[in-house]
Amino acid sequence: MHRSGTSATAAVLDELGLESPSADELVPPTRTNQRGHFEAKTLVRLNDRLLTTVGGTWSAPPPLVPGWERADSLDELRAEASASFDAVFP
Repeated sequence: MHRSGTSATAAVLDELGLESPSADELVPPTRTNQRGHFEAKTLVRLNDRLLTTVGGTWSAPPPLVPGWERADSLDELRAEASASFDAVFP
């Protein structure tokens, strides 16, 4: 998952003309990815919270059972996800 190509995919979509997050919203370049991540910090934090809520991390995703995405424990995150996407991609 660490080298899944999400940054490259986001960069290609940006080059193709899809609107990317604002510069202050982008995850900054790091030592291991000097070109930048092209991903929104808000959505990365949301993904991390989702993983924590279902019992995993970015480096250890949990096993999921069918229907996990409908769990009541995710109601707050669903609402936050919708608002976050609207904020990042107006």
